[in-house]
Amino acid sequence: MLNLNQSGINNNWFLDFFDIITPNHLLWISLYWLFAIISITMILIIGFFNFPKVQLKQDEKIGPLKTHVLLLKTPIVIIYFLEFLPMSVLSKV
Repeated sequence: MLNLNQSGINNNWFLDFFDIITPNHLLWISLYWLFAIISITMILIIGFFNFPKVQLKQDEKIGPLKTHVLLLKTPIVIIYFLEFLPMSVLSKV
């Protein structure tokens, strides 16, 4: 996106479009426009397809609250969540 302000023969319609919608002093905003265009395009493409409804089997369904509590009491699960604690504390420093 460095060549937005440079006019010349090599410019194409894509760069010309970004040159129009991007302020000269905020060239980095063109990346946000690019991501927005890609996101809208993906949403439109996905909207044209019909996805089948998923029917969960009995063993795939989430169990009662008792199952979750039992899982959270398992030492390996506690260690897994404690592993992320130092990262969250250090990111605030």
